[in-house]
Amino acid sequence: MSAEIENFEVTRIAVVVFASERSFGRTGELLAGAAHFAALAASWATVPPQTELWLLGEEYLDEALLLPVDVICHVTLQEPRLCSAEEWMPALTRLYQRRRPQAVLFCSDLAGNELAVRLAVRVGGSCMTEVSSFSMNADVLTVARGAYGSNLTAHFDMEGPWVLSIAKGAFESLHKSLHESNHEPLHEPTREPTQDKGTPEIITLVESLSDGSWHKGLELRREEAEEGIESAEVAVIGGRGVGNRENMERMRRLAGLMNGRLGGTRPAVLDAWLKHKDLVGASGNLIRPRLCLAMGVSGSGPFMAGVEKSGVLAAVNNDPDALIFKYCDVGVVEDCNAIASELERILMKERQMGSGDASPAGSGAEPQGSCLD
Repeated sequence: MSAEIENFEVTRIAVVVFASERSFGRTGELLAGAAHFAALAASWATVPPQTELWLLGEEYLDEALLLPVDVICHVTLQEPRLCSAEEWMPALTRLYQRRRPQAVLFCSDLAGNELAVRLAVRVGGSCMTEVSSFSMNADVLTVARGAYGSNLTAHFDMEGPWVLSIAKGAFESLHKSLHESNHEPLHEPTREPTQDKGTPEIITLVESLSDGSWHKGLELRREEAEEGIESAEVAVIGGRGVGNRENMERMRRLAGLMNGRLGGTRPAVLDAWLKHKDLVGASGNLIRPRLCLAMGVSGSGPFMAGVEKSGVLAAVNNDPDALIFKYCDVGVVEDCNAIASELERILMKERQMGSGDASPAGSGAEPQGSCLD
């Protein structure tokens, strides 16, 4: 895990993204993390570190050309197809051996975490996933990540080279500040290349993948894209206290009447009352609605990490000792399903009086205003 060279110095930082909408959409945040890493390393380096973007796949090269990076390594495939993380490893390892970055940053999604661990093993580096922050002292990097269900923050000292996956939202504030200074988000191709960076150098590599004989097949299922709870102004979150899937559908109707989105805690998702994309918490969506209504939620540490940036947090739970009452702005000790039914009745009545349309939200009717109005 120690560096093989004497007087270890950070001269090159690589950010790895797939040429897909989901992965490339986080490029700006990863580059903000790389910029922070470079600023820390510059204090101990004789020359400022370079930032490289490793783009895996056919698309998004034009967008990548407008990013503030020094080099783009564009890895294409001889026979483009859907690939697993392990199938990418020979190409990624060869690229690492060619470029020799001292730090490699991935997204903290499933593919990013897999690639980070596998690459670190192959190149003899140290690895940490879901990193939320880091600091540096000479050749020792101290990283932080959630531990014990995100109830604690653990710090680890790591020797380079480093392979990290960056937790979602970790460098969001820095990304926004860079956005404001550049007037555009780092990942959107709506500005000319920066004067400081200029047009990045492009290195194109056509690679073959591993034969994939170790697995039988891979299938990708796409769902229709829809606006999720992550960007909702109003969020209704159902927990285990909701009781069952039928009651969770009542929460969905309530969220629709409030012009909001429905999310759930881990127990609600594990019980299949909601889909995994609706999970709110440290390992799911980190939301910041103007109003968050937590129904039947106990208030564990991982869940609170997902809603702590809400404008107003209101909670309903029939347990007066529920932990969430220590954090919420408004708390009601009552059965959450009874409260949901009453709110649904009131909002339906207001909608009838306001528009004469009694169709519940989510049934095809257009929303009539917002609970925030």
